[in-house]
Amino acid sequence: MIIAIIIIAVCVIIYFVVKGNNSSKTKTVQTPLSHSDMMGIARSIGKNEHGNYWQSFKLRKPQEAKAIEQLCGRNMDSLSNADAFQIVSTFLRWSDNTGKPISSLKDDFIEEMNSLISDGATFEMLLPRFKAEKAKEAIHFNIAEDFTICNYMYEWLVEMKNKQKADSITERIVQSLNIPQEEMDSFIKEIENKKEELNLAPDISKLDREENKLFNLANEGVQMFDDFYTLNGLEQIPHKLNEKGKIEARILCSTMVMDLHSNFKNEIDLDNQTDRYFLLLADSSFSGPDDVIGFINSRIAFYKKEREEWASINALEVFKPHNVVARIYNLLYIDPLSEHPEEIESSDITANDLVMFKHHFEKVQKAMILGRNRIVGNVSNDAEVLRSIALDTFNGMTTREMRNNMNKDIAWLLTDQVITMVKQGQIDDGLSKVFPESIKSQIMKLISNYKQTTLSEEDANDILEDAQNEFLKGFVQ
Repeated sequence: MIIAIIIIAVCVIIYFVVKGNNSSKTKTVQTPLSHSDMMGIARSIGKNEHGNYWQSFKLRKPQEAKAIEQLCGRNMDSLSNADAFQIVSTFLRWSDNTGKPISSLKDDFIEEMNSLISDGATFEMLLPRFKAEKAKEAIHFNIAEDFTICNYMYEWLVEMKNKQKADSITERIVQSLNIPQEEMDSFIKEIENKKEELNLAPDISKLDREENKLFNLANEGVQMFDDFYTLNGLEQIPHKLNEKGKIEARILCSTMVMDLHSNFKNEIDLDNQTDRYFLLLADSSFSGPDDVIGFINSRIAFYKKEREEWASINALEVFKPHNVVARIYNLLYIDPLSEHPEEIESSDITANDLVMFKHHFEKVQKAMILGRNRIVGNVSNDAEVLRSIALDTFNGMTTREMRNNMNKDIAWLLTDQVITMVKQGQIDDGLSKVFPESIKSQIMKLISNYKQTTLSEEDANDILEDAQNEFLKGFVQ
């Protein structure tokens, strides 16, 4: 009962804050353009201009501007007009819907969350709610997920969780050192002052911003490289990444999902998305060389150069010694973290390994590019619809119990059969007798959409493969 009440309470908060009350809806009716339409115009007009909108807003509404700067966690002066407009609109809408000044929004939200936690809620229960709702809010108001009300709620919950954890650690330290009660406040203050003095970079790994999603996508690429197999006759030979190889693969995949430069320094600008991504990458590479920053810079430059060369390689070059395919294969699986990445010392790399690795590399790269386009919103509606129908088809063919008893190979065979039928434009006669009507209907819907899509055949096939890879994530090898 308590959990049900908590869930209802969270839903009410989300509904009231995101959708607004009846009075706020009445006011928006008077506007010729919807909020979504206005946001679309502002994003298209202001994406290449910086500072003008925010400077104007500060002059017009200095109190609101000051409150937004304090709450949004971003340097508003450095943002494009489009981004600044989205953030300002979000906080104004939030304030209008709740009837509270912007300056009190965070404190009021934290008070509400603390009340729910006191009633039995947990962060593990609350965080997924806001994470799921922010995608809906982004679509409803045509804004980036990072600038939604629910994203700020999510980040403040993460902040609350981290503070609770830090307070718990401090309390254990105080108890273990037997510090008297009257000295506790000064001791805790000393710890806080030391943190500020060290100027430690914050832990942004628990957030759910665009760079976090791109970093998670790069880690999916690492897993794909770790699932690489070659064939020796009928025997599958696994090529697994060790921990050093995973660092290499993570940097390689990062050059696929982000346009990274190679001159990062020890000073990180947290208002810059590229710097925030680099911080995530550096934090994941502590087990690498001593000079983590210098190493990552050198590898970014190396992998960008190698991928450019890869784009122009012809089929015969794969069989030449010391080609780009062999160099990357060597760094991932044989000599990761080498000081001389351009050199190949092993004679154990076979032509068969390289031919199959070339195909696998291009599959990973395609998945990274498609995933990036999806995350940053650079996909057509046709592509999104085709991918959604394909995923619905794959999921509809198997019950939860069936998926629990299937491995990745069986799941791949099943989905590959569906993709083959989609490309052929009809359901296989033999399978037609086995499939229930509901599954046949879903497959025919996918076939129909595939035939009618405005996407090129190559792009449509890439979307089907991308949906297949998404489906396969839920299965073990």
